[in-house]
Amino acid sequence: MLLRYLAGPLIGSVIGYFTNYIAVKMLFYPRKEIYLFGHKLPFTPGAIPKGKDRLGRAIGRAVGDMLLTREDIEKKLLAPEVTTGVVDAMTAGLASPIKTSIRQAAGLTEYDYIMGREKLSKALTVEITHALSEVDLSEIIVDKGIQMVHEYLTNPMLAMFVTDDLLRSILGPMGPKLQEMINTEGPDLIEPVVTAKIRELEQQSAMDLMNRIDMEEHVLRAVLSAVVQRTLQGNLSKVLDSLNIQKTVEQKIHEMSIEELEELVLTVMKKELNTIVNLGALIGFVLGLINLLF
Repeated sequence: MLLRYLAGPLIGSVIGYFTNYIAVKMLFYPRKEIYLFGHKLPFTPGAIPKGKDRLGRAIGRAVGDMLLTREDIEKKLLAPEVTTGVVDAMTAGLASPIKTSIRQAAGLTEYDYIMGREKLSKALTVEITHALSEVDLSEIIVDKGIQMVHEYLTNPMLAMFVTDDLLRSILGPMGPKLQEMINTEGPDLIEPVVTAKIRELEQQSAMDLMNRIDMEEHVLRAVLSAVVQRTLQGNLSKVLDSLNIQKTVEQKIHEMSIEELEELVLTVMKKELNTIVNLGALIGFVLGLINLLF
């Protein structure tokens, strides 16, 4: 007798459970259209495979217009803690040897760095040699030479014989000779000095160079903070325009396979979907009980 009374509610519970279970599964299955005798079966493919593009547009609008708005991103990126974090990273980089910083920033191998250093050394040597070749050494040697001789020549009698004309006749030819030596031998003499100086500097950090000009770290941080803030404020609008969160989300969902999309949905809503299935069993059971009363 009891079984006769419980049969209806139990059958209703089973029907409700499997109805909702099938409904949930039909969100993702079948993956593709199914044809029978040349006719497409209704409800194929499943709701999500069929409406994947529309789902992507809807999620993109939801994320871009409500969950992660342009104003939210601007507020986060312009927050003081972001600036502080960027400045911390920059000062940490400035504390590293210049060679290390350059290699890391440019992604250079040791060989590439050495080749670049040699090119820099040669380029600086050429510029220094060219600059020296444009200086009027004859006039400088004569003027400075006469001045130095008179400063060190303290004997008045000797000074009477060592006249400016005599010194000019002696020192004058030295200028062209020195100029010719710079043009011909200058690069060989200058390049080793330039290379040694570059190697010395590359072992120091940018912070060491800042200390040479008496720039304290808090002053440097203030300057960097101002630069970061100005850079963000000046370019943030362009960055956000190119980012286009709504389109990015929509494109990402479009590129996902149905399997990946199912995994994503189940990751977020598996518990809720199971609740719907179980709720179907409960509703079926309750309807079965109600049916006994009428």
